[in-house]
Amino acid sequence: MTTLDSLMAGLTEEQGEVVAGMLGHQGEGFIHKLDAETSVVKRQLIVSKVLGLPWEASLWQLLNNLSSQQELGARHGVLVGESVFRGRQEERCRLHLSRAVERADRVQVTAQLICLGQAEPAVGLLLDCDAAEESYMADQLLACLIQATQATITSASHLSTVKMVATNLLSEGRLWEGVQLLALTGQVAEAVSYLRAAGHWRHALWLGRLRLPELEFTALLGKYCDFLVAEGRVREACLVHLATGRVLAAVEVLHLAQHRGLAARLLPLLMEQEEEGGVVSCLVEAATMETARMLQELGQVEAAVTCCRELGEKGRELVLELTSARAAVGTGAH
Repeated sequence: MTTLDSLMAGLTEEQGEVVAGMLGHQGEGFIHKLDAETSVVKRQLIVSKVLGLPWEASLWQLLNNLSSQQELGARHGVLVGESVFRGRQEERCRLHLSRAVERADRVQVTAQLICLGQAEPAVGLLLDCDAAEESYMADQLLACLIQATQATITSASHLSTVKMVATNLLSEGRLWEGVQLLALTGQVAEAVSYLRAAGHWRHALWLGRLRLPELEFTALLGKYCDFLVAEGRVREACLVHLATGRVLAAVEVLHLAQHRGLAARLLPLLMEQEEEGGVVSCLVEAATMETARMLQELGQVEAAVTCCRELGEKGRELVLELTSARAAVGTGAH
């Protein structure tokens, strides 16, 4: 059976005309191009663009970039590598540094520099404050604190004192002052935890990407995905999982949220992961069964039966179930 025959299989005459019309707009070479493409990711990327599915196209483009080891764009934020992300943030900070004229701008840039671990430019910016400003003395003292912290070996008692002061600031609602103090003394995990607790996920991820070890940051992304799922933002969680190579978690999230179509399209990637053996097999089986049910609901009986064949004995049982359900619907219609 050719690709065109498989596309048309099980479609009504009206549906077939719609598909033929869409293929006609792509030119004669489209089917040949699709046939010649061996990469599942690239095939899905081509199809999602043809169907006008921008979000899915961006997902497959992300996977394509990762598989070909291309650098992710700035729009992917913290999902890029640590060195790339740091370089982009430092470049942005230099730009802001040259334009920091107002007090509010200097405060923001100083906070960014502290979180980036760049004490020297932060001190320089604070010392450059006009003596006539009300904040002059506070800025000078903060500059001294930053310089002293960098020059001092932080003992356990020193860190304990800093953490106590930061906790007091946080309890008074001065979140950013407390976070900066923790970041300044290398207590980044605590700073990230406070940001998370306050609901500032974007800033927690920003700081975590810059300063946390890779394993800790990956764990933070996992917690962020749990938060996204709880908020009903399943697609975003799926994208984060895929960007960090967790195809199993992505398919599981989609399967539980009943995003059956996309879960089915990701199954070939999941089956390539051998290290999760038993878990993968169970999830593939469950997702394939749901795909068969979805296809049957859409009237694509042949496609549903094809899915069932991949499941062995359970597939044969499902064929009987789907056939019985279809017969019952037909009887009810009469």
